[in-house]
Amino acid sequence: MTSDHLTLRTSLCDLLGIEYPILQSGMGLIAGTDLVASVCESGGLGIIAGFMVPADKLREAIRDVRVRTDRPFGVNLWLSADLRPPSAGGDVSDDTIQSVQRVLNPMRAELGLTPVITRPAPPPDLVSGALQVVLEERVPVLSIAVGNPGTELVAQCHGRGDQSDRDGDNSRGSVGGTSCRGGRRGRSRHGGRRTLGAV
Repeated sequence: MTSDHLTLRTSLCDLLGIEYPILQSGMGLIAGTDLVASVCESGGLGIIAGFMVPADKLREAIRDVRVRTDRPFGVNLWLSADLRPPSAGGDVSDDTIQSVQRVLNPMRAELGLTPVITRPAPPPDLVSGALQVVLEERVPVLSIAVGNPGTELVAQCHGRGDQSDRDGDNSRGSVGGTSCRGGRRGRSRHGGRRTLGAV
């Protein structure tokens, strides 16, 4: 008696150097390096969640995944215009800021915190640092949510041999963009040549 294996191999598998067309989402604090490496080792593409992660912590996560697997993986970043650079709330009036602070101050008092009447400081610009880490560490796949990478970033990825996957405008979760091969080469476990470029 013979056993027939059902396999699902697509052009995405060949493009990314994976065995199965399964891309694990970068899910905030849930998608840690254990999950990413496990998905990669199982033949899919594990993706590190890089949203609002400081550059040094993102670099640690990337290196931790590399210790756990030699398979392709990715980093997901949000490139929303609201985060690049972070908004300081400049479009919100001073009256509105003070009104909100007056509502929050009684709660602060209950917690033993100092009352605030001024505009909050802008959040740190984590996106630029994260992008630099992704490029420096030569992450095989850059997954982009909520934003447009722009031609300059795509050109940088092409130059570094990264694979960009733009998913921010596609509610069904499929990969959008145009394929361009080149860059990092290696052998995948299924024996084929792996070439990761930029999409």
